[in-house]
Amino acid sequence: MITTFEQSVVARLQFFSAVTSVASCVYLAYLLAFVLHDFCIVCVSTYVINGFLVYFTWKKTTILALKNK
Repeated sequence: MITTFEQSVVARLQFFSAVTSVASCVYLAYLLAFVLHDFCIVCVSTYVINGFLVYFTWKKTTILALKNK
């Protein structure tokens, strides 16, 4: 039995969502650093977490793609 976490379509959707969140984080980081000239530890930790999320969902997508071949 395959759960939704082991389906490649769901993994690709998770990866797309993570990339979208990183794109918005890049914009927010630009605003924080260059427009507001400020530093926020909560914001920066969110950027780092989103970066890890993209990495891990990419790994999951590639593993599932190899598994389904």
